[in-house]
Amino acid sequence: MRFEQAKDIVRHAIDMHQMIERHFLSLSGRAVDPRMKMVADYMVKREAFLQVGLTEFERFAEKAFNETWFEFSVCDARFKQLHGYLQAAEALVDDVLDLIIQLYECIAGVFEALSKEADVGEVREVFANISEMEKRELKKMVRNIQMMNEL
Repeated sequence: MRFEQAKDIVRHAIDMHQMIERHFLSLSGRAVDPRMKMVADYMVKREAFLQVGLTEFERFAEKAFNETWFEFSVCDARFKQLHGYLQAAEALVDDVLDLIIQLYECIAGVFEALSKEADVGEVREVFANISEMEKRELKKMVRNIQMMNEL
């Protein structure tokens, strides 16, 4: 079993959002369908926004939060799953929307699982809040992408 501190888990989330951003940046560059390019460009902006938010959190997080230790088995499996999703993505708008849903459900699931494992109340609350943020972002993105498809 591998152990990591909470600050490392937040760093993994930032790295994961960077990986998703790079995927959609690549998709945007090779998209032929204008709707697909619009969706990919939107996702690049959203992922950059989420990275900034998590980076700011990481910078100002309390020492007690940052130094909390976790057995990190849940995250390893989930991040491998996310990598697999990105490798298998097809360049159709509906497929991309399905990918986005899978990615954000997976991300939210990681933080939800961590919130349940946390012994410290503050850490539990932070991970629960990150999970909820990811779920809210998913709803916004799905709604916005569906509106783009209606154009």
